[in-house]
Amino acid sequence: MPKINKQLYKRTMPTWLKDLDSLDYLPIADLLSESVYYPASNNHDDPIYAYAGFSHSFVYVDPHISREPRLQELKGYRIRYSRDVRREELCFKPYHPMLPTSNDGNLERLRDMANLPERAGNNGQPFALWQIYERNIGCEWAGPQRISLLRITGEGIATYQALYFSNQVKPLLLFNLCCTCCTWSIFEERNGFFNRVVLANPAGHPDYMAGNDRVVGPIWNGYERRIETKAFYPTWIADDIPLGHHYLHKPFSNSKKPSLTTEYQALLEYAKMVNTLNSKKFEKLLADDVVFSTPLVQDISGKKDILNYITNKLKRLAHEQTEMFAEIGKVDEAGHTECVVLSQSTRDNLIDAIFLDMFNGKIKRIIMSKASSLKSIERTGTYPMPRRFLNICS
Repeated sequence: MPKINKQLYKRTMPTWLKDLDSLDYLPIADLLSESVYYPASNNHDDPIYAYAGFSHSFVYVDPHISREPRLQELKGYRIRYSRDVRREELCFKPYHPMLPTSNDGNLERLRDMANLPERAGNNGQPFALWQIYERNIGCEWAGPQRISLLRITGEGIATYQALYFSNQVKPLLLFNLCCTCCTWSIFEERNGFFNRVVLANPAGHPDYMAGNDRVVGPIWNGYERRIETKAFYPTWIADDIPLGHHYLHKPFSNSKKPSLTTEYQALLEYAKMVNTLNSKKFEKLLADDVVFSTPLVQDISGKKDILNYITNKLKRLAHEQTEMFAEIGKVDEAGHTECVVLSQSTRDNLIDAIFLDMFNGKIKRIIMSKASSLKSIERTGTYPMPRRFLNICS
């Protein structure tokens, strides 16, 4: 069989996989941290051939994943180890889940997905299966010597949160190929529920995304650049990673500067600042001549004065133990499509909305609107990096 053209550059096999001689212990954080995550995967194995070697760990999630041995075969490989995995081995740390609304998809269909098909081979009960594949002798064309594959019966977005939010890691690549014919929501929708979930992960978002060729331009917020590929699937690179020389991209290349911060990314950082009472990341996004407009006080001008105002505000909130919530909202107002909605004491006690004006990747103006403007804002339920989550997991 001819050698398979790989999509991305080769990486060294991780030590945990190379030295593995039994499946007694599941190194879940190691397994997830450099993984390829494939929601609504069924038993589709092409992404393994495309990305094996770039990653050595694959996570497949779908209600229809089967125990049928013939559906688990990989050409050029044999199963060296295999065992069932208990739920508590996968996500044993607490996390704050993001929940969809009726605007995010067909919630009735989502509820129906909890009823697993009998043909999956586990009497309609959910299961997780961890398998280690080893390359057959003489099949160098197939890829790396070993591959780890974690198969989980479940819904793709909820399982993403349970795995990556709980274990405080991010995948290396998200394989986003599904459509509404196989799930309850449009996974590839720009600023859709899945997009917002992935960007809200406190551990960060995947370096790459691959998906359907029918998407011509940017696929998601946070993935504005499509890189050239010569095999398999269109691939987008995260906005915060420099672009390499060609499609066999290495993320630490200095050939180009990282792309500019988008308005949505800046809003996420503002929300994280409020939810964590920590402004260190957000302050890096401020232009030197930034202006803070608020109806309560005179405009504040200049990065230094605004940072003093924000820092003092956060310190006061911490000292008074005032509970604040920062949520991403959808809006159509003065050229903005998203904002940050602020609540105090409870999530339903809305007090302010924050809009950001950007220029060359920096925040030029922070605009605070009072509660009277909140009626036109659609709440998403996205609370980036909730403070209580961090306290529990620290």
